[in-house]
Formats: sequence, C-alpha cells, structure tokens
Amino acid sequence: MDRPQTGRLMPHDNAFIRYIHSQPKIVAECLAAGRQAFPVWDQKPLQRIALVGSGSSLNALMCIAPSLSTGRDIALLNPLDFMDRVERKAGYDLVVVLSQSGKSATSIAAAQAAVDAGFNTIVLTADGNAPISDVGAKLVPMPIGDEAIGPKTVGYTGSVATLIALVEAMGAPAVISPEDVEAALQATLDSAGAAVDEAASALEDVDHLMFASRGRHLGTATEAALKIAETTGVPAAAYPTEELLHGRLHMMSKKSCAILLADTPIDLEMAEQTRTALESYDLSCWVVDLTASGKGHGPALSSTTLSAPMDLLSAIVPFQLLANAMAVKRGLDPSAMPYPDMSQRLSIKRMSR
Repeated sequence: MDRPQTGRLMPHDNAFIRYIHSQPKIVAECLAAGRQAFPVWDQKPLQRIALVGSGSSLNALMCIAPSLSTGRDIALLNPLDFMDRVERKAGYDLVVVLSQSGKSATSIAAAQAAVDAGFNTIVLTADGNAPISDVGAKLVPMPIGDEAIGPKTVGYTGSVATLIALVEAMGAPAVISPEDVEAALQATLDSAGAAVDEAASALEDVDHLMFASRGRHLGTATEAALKIAETTGVPAAAYPTEELLHGRLHMMSKKSCAILLADTPIDLEMAEQTRTALESYDLSCWVVDLTASGKGHGPALSSTTLSAPMDLLSAIVPFQLLANAMAVKRGLDPSAMPYPDMSQRLSIKRMSR
C-alpha cells in the first residue's frame, strides 16, 4: 500500500506545530498543578514503585524513573506486563498509571487491577472525565486539554512536568518556578529554528535514524524516535547507548544517521568515540551535547535553557520541531501521520486481555 500523501504544507500550517508552540504555558500550568496535587510522602514506606504506561506516556515515565530510583525498586512497565505481575502476586507500595487520553483499555485495566489489589494507586490523565477516572484511584488531572491528534507533544511534556512534581513530593527540591520554566521553553522554541532547518535538510534522504542515550535522557531519545517515525514514516528507533554499540550500527547505510544524546562527561566520551568510529566508514553520527560544554557535533539540536531535572522538558523540543520540518519536506501533514487511521485499525484504545 502506498503511503498517503497530502499537499505540501508550510511548517506552521498544521495542528502538530501549533501544539508544539502551546507547550510553554501549558507545561508551566502542569507543573504548578502537580505541585498542588501531590501529597508530601514519608519516603520510607514507598520502596517498591510501579510506573505504568505506553507510547509517549511510557517515554515520559522512562525519563523520571532514574530520579525515583535512589533507595527504591522501580518497575517501568507496559499495562499488560504490569497486570501479569499482579497475577503473579507482585506487591507495590505505589503504582503510578499515566494515560494522557484516559481511554486506553489496557491502561484502564492496569489501574483497576492495581486498585483491586489494594495498592496505593495514582492515575495521571489529561481528561478528568475519561473512563480511567472511574477505577477508584487517586486522580491527578493534568491541565493539558484535548490534544486531538495522534502524535503527542504537549501531552508528553505536560506529563513530564507533572511527574517532576511527583518527584519533588518524594523529597527532591523544587528548583525553579513554573513562570521560569515557561520562559525557558519559549526561549528554546525561539532559538531552535536554524538548527532544525539544517538538520531537516541534512536528513532529507535519510533511510534510518538510530537514537541513543542513557539514564534520564533515554526517554528523550525514545520519544524523539517515536515523533519522527509517526510523523514522517522514516524508520527511527532508540536504544540504550551501550546496546547501540553491540551490533546495531551494522544496520546503517550511507543514508542513515546515528544521533547520540549525552548529558554527562562519560556519555560525551562514548558518543565521540562512536562518532569517530562511524565516520571512519563514512557513516553519519551526530552528538547532541546536553551538558552545555560545547562538545556536540552536527546540527545544534541541544537545548540547555533548563538544568536538571527540568532539562527533560526542553531537550525534546528541537526533535519535535525536527519531526514537523521533516514531515513538511516530505509533503506530509504531521498531524495526520503517514497512515492516519492505523491506530484505529490496531484498536490501540480498545485492546483487552
């Protein structure tokens, strides 16, 4: 089946880019709302925590999991895998189910299973009246509104902001105000244009994108790959950095590109070693330096307007913009996705056990 095509669009002439540009204000509101919603827990009872979600929700949880892991056992799970563990009598002190739409049947079932098992369960969703609100868990609505397209942007960053507030409630310091987050995200959007245009032009004929990172930004890399795949149809995947180096780079062609996100000195060193090796075969590798040390390579897709942990909010923005620019260059509407009704045919929101 040929990929559906639309007429060539200007970059700002679609819903996807409008949602991207709505992020500063909405993300700041999500952070403020999350700080009001979460109780401040005695940390000792919360030793075993399950983080449950799928798609962009799972990627958001992946970003936050390392911040919760000190002295705790953190399980990052898809809904079906979580329900399998419940059936095997696994126990958790806290279960966090993230479903941006609140309509995913497996996420609803996972939240219900957690409640029925007697676990302390929190549900995060953008729609406080969605079906998932009926399971009996503590509901934390995220003021994202209705992001009525498949590829989520503000839903992702709003979720990350809410999860950062959860981490703060468990003892991390609140390092920045929502107003300053809003200003920093706006600065990222205002400054990213030239690098995004350079990257989109360089990738006009790309046949495969391989993202990699480690720790907190593995979720960023995974979300970047997802956004590009679902808006452009270009094969894109993400791996933990060490796993990328174990054989997967042999998939590359002269039209492929590896993109490594690095937020620590050791990650920068690994990324630079990888770039040197790949370039010896005339293969493309970009290093996205998230440390602000100026050691990146390729288009400057790094955003350093926010420091950890808030950098999780800004780091994804250049890749959201890149997904839009790449789709537009291919004559696609990124809001519709290459196969607009595939999610309905896959019954993603209606799957059941």
